[in-house]
Amino acid sequence: MVIYRDDLAIDKVLRSAPGLERTILRIYTGREISEPDAKVLWQRILDHKWYVSERLSRDVGFRVAAIDYVEHFYDPFQTTRSPSALSVYGKMFMKRVGTLLRKYLEAKGNTALTA
Repeated sequence: MVIYRDDLAIDKVLRSAPGLERTILRIYTGREISEPDAKVLWQRILDHKWYVSERLSRDVGFRVAAIDYVEHFYDPFQTTRSPSALSVYGKMFMKRVGTLLRKYLEAKGNTALTA
């Protein structure tokens, strides 16, 4: 794994000032991101930077990686929190409807073959 000087400098700054991820991401991407999401997103951007740099055989820089990741992969509605009760019940409902629909269609298919 190649470690770039910029990565080490950014990591050193972040350790000295908590909450800086959110500020830097807002400056680079122009989006408001919550503090917990910024911490998760920061690590994903670092992984993305490494991947893109390896693929291109050159350092793309954190800013380019951040903009690319946010534009192409970041889903602001995907959170690190647990799903709400409504979404859990909605998934259970859809699963049950899918099961009933499958059973209905299988029964319908069996009667069509025997008739």
